[in-house]
Amino acid sequence: LGYCELSETFEGASFKFACGEQAASPVIFKQLFKSGGIGYCQIDAVREFFAGSAPILLVDQLFILPFLAVLFFLSPLLGTITLIALPAFALISFVLHRLQRGFYEDRFHALAARSSTYLESLRNALTVKSLGLEPEIERRFEDRVAATATTGFRAGNLTALANAAGTLLQQATALAIVFFG
Repeated sequence: LGYCELSETFEGASFKFACGEQAASPVIFKQLFKSGGIGYCQIDAVREFFAGSAPILLVDQLFILPFLAVLFFLSPLLGTITLIALPAFALISFVLHRLQRGFYEDRFHALAARSSTYLESLRNALTVKSLGLEPEIERRFEDRVAATATTGFRAGNLTALANAAGTLLQQATALAIVFFG
């Protein structure tokens, strides 16, 4: 209703309000459109992609070869140092990405198991209560929460390790370029 109130307040303005994916459901989108509360639907994932690092990464890939050519032209030693560092960056990225994907798959399964346990206990609340299974269900749910937290912690640690390894290699490459250049 806040969108509708704002639209009424700024009725004569030359702009319309937008709502992103934070709306609870497509039904709310439809109601906001019909009521005139919003004039645009902003797809946040698309906006974040174009405003994020993915396009910059693609553009960076196009400039690797010209950068190396200029660097080799200016100083073959500095070009060689940079060229030696590139496979190391690729190796770190490849190895840690595969490990990280495994952790995130484990986290997904732990979250699914936790949600399943929660929904099972809600759906069968009367049966659980009548059979006196509350301690067992509670223990199972706590185990699922602990597994979710553990896998999230491991994935976070691996992400930090990947960032640290990349930064270390970047700093070592920069130091070598400064030292030899």
